[in-house]
Amino acid sequence: MSRKKCGLRCGKEHSPGKNPGLPITKGCRSGFFPGIINGPNFDQGRKEGRGTVKEKEKRQMKKNSLIKLSVIILVVLAALAVGAWQALPLLQSPEKALQSRVAGMMTARVDQNWAEIYKYLVPEYKKKVSKESFLGVQRNISFNNFSVETVKIAPSGNEAVVTVKYDMKIMSFDVPDHRETQNWVKSGFKWYYQMKED
Repeated sequence: MSRKKCGLRCGKEHSPGKNPGLPITKGCRSGFFPGIINGPNFDQGRKEGRGTVKEKEKRQMKKNSLIKLSVIILVVLAALAVGAWQALPLLQSPEKALQSRVAGMMTARVDQNWAEIYKYLVPEYKKKVSKESFLGVQRNISFNNFSVETVKIAPSGNEAVVTVKYDMKIMSFDVPDHRETQNWVKSGFKWYYQMKED
């Protein structure tokens, strides 16, 4: 059997074994494989290993950057959506904005949500009547099937008269197709219901 010089550069000759094309390691007694530790193949593998780690770090940094960018985009879109929702009354015509407020209050009436109704009352009324006092009033009345019939805004743009039709039940008495004339006052950018006081 032919003998070749050790691929680990120990200076000795060994049998090529089953894989003559590979570095000969079988039978080498030259210590802890100096050819692997100090040879060119080891140095190349170490460099390749470093390169692989750097590539992984670059990919991870790129991935983290994309995640951060996605989060920033979502935050910006959410802020724009909230801003657009808050600015909606400014984009609507005065009549549409008022009609939307009237419908909101009437929906709260149908739902018997008096805490929500309190939000629609003019600031002057809320200064005199606290929310607790308003909610403490006993009311034997219910509303249903409302519709906003007319909206008339004064030339000043700060006062309006609205006609609303709805079905009403007072105690055990049904009052269908009742029409109510409501006075609304604009404060800032919002319309508020001016409740009739006894």
